[in-house]
Amino acid sequence: MSSGSSESNPENIDMSKAQQRLFASLHFLFGLGIMSWVTRFVDIKRNLGLSNAEFGSLLTLGTIGSLSAFLVMGHLVHVHGVRRVLTISSISTFLLIAAATWVTSPVLFMFVNIFIAAAISGFHVSLTT
Repeated sequence: MSSGSSESNPENIDMSKAQQRLFASLHFLFGLGIMSWVTRFVDIKRNLGLSNAEFGSLLTLGTIGSLSAFLVMGHLVHVHGVRRVLTISSISTFLLIAAATWVTSPVLFMFVNIFIAAAISGFHVSLTT
C-alpha cells in the first residue's frame, strides 16, 4: 500500500467548491433546525407538567435512540443509499420536533425524543458516509 494514494486515505478526497458549499450548508441548516427546538423547551416542559429534573431525565433518554441508530444506520445507508436515508431522517427529524411541541404525555414524549435522536443520528451517519 502506498501512503500517497487517495484511495487508502479518505482525507485526500478532492471536493469541488460547489460540493464543499453544499456540504457546509447541509450541516448549517440542519444544525439551525435542530437548535430551533431548544427555544421551545420551556413550552414543552409546561405542556408535560414536569419539573426541571424530570424533563432533563426525559431528554437524556434520547441517547437510547442515538446509540441504537448509530449501530444500524451504516447498514441502512449501505443498503438503501445516502440520499434516501438522508431525506427520510431529515424529514422525520423535523416532523418529530414539531410533534414534540404538542405532546402532553411524558411517556409519549419519551418515545418521540428517542426517535428524534435516532433520526438525527441517521442524518449524521448518512451525511458522513
